[in-house]
Amino acid sequence: MIRSVQGSDLKDAAVMTRVVVRFVIEPNVVVYLSLWDEAAATFRGLISSGERAQSVTVVTTVNPKIFGGSESIKKKEHVSIRDLNKFISNSDEQTQEAEFICKARVLEVLQQNGWSFISCTGCSRKLDQSGNSLRCNRCVNANVTGVIKYRIELSVDDGNDNATFVVFDREMLSLIKKDAATLTVEQLPQCLGELGGKEFVFQIHVTPFNFTPNHRTFTVCGISDHIEPETFNTKEASIVGGESGETSASAGASVEGEAYDPNPTGGQVKDGNRKRPRE
Repeated sequence: MIRSVQGSDLKDAAVMTRVVVRFVIEPNVVVYLSLWDEAAATFRGLISSGERAQSVTVVTTVNPKIFGGSESIKKKEHVSIRDLNKFISNSDEQTQEAEFICKARVLEVLQQNGWSFISCTGCSRKLDQSGNSLRCNRCVNANVTGVIKYRIELSVDDGNDNATFVVFDREMLSLIKKDAATLTVEQLPQCLGELGGKEFVFQIHVTPFNFTPNHRTFTVCGISDHIEPETFNTKEASIVGGESGETSASAGASVEGEAYDPNPTGGQVKDGNRKRPRE
């Protein structure tokens, strides 16, 4: 039994972008089916016709992958920013995670939330400020040591719409080849400011956060300045995946509910290969 359908322009049979169909085949067995290209257009045609006749679909040549403990079908689709927003807004519930390819130009590096955060060297999570010291809520270590890592908000435009993409440490290291700990913390480094005006191909990871009413950003799990969208799917080795512990930013530009402070006090922070205490 079909319980829900997710996708953009579901009543337009000419649209061939991805459709996700949620089936319940047994009381406790839920299956997600992703339809692409002609199959997606055909399914939209069935929806728009209003007919309730039963039909049979044979699913072949699938590439299963585990996402969050659930099996799903992985394919990266080239979409616009408008498509990304439609994919989110047309969903009435959280479904499987998805990844998309979006080509856009960087308008500017947004600075209101800084460009870095202090990460725990033990688990890579953001350190929280507790009085005059830093604390890791996961490691619960009184002598926690932190390291400066990237968290950059990019205002991007694809020619028709704009959005805010959040890029974390591993992706930025892959792009600019400079460690965040070696840059000046107090202001926007030149190498980051120079991203403005440049065009990139972004690999976007849609997470459960994006299905919340107040989502404002999309998390980047891969970025390239030389791969064409048409060949992006076949060259995944060039795309560096997101780092463990670095999750999508919340509606208030934060991780795990706490706002970023690029200059917290207390604790120890590694600067390059040296540890330095906070004043």
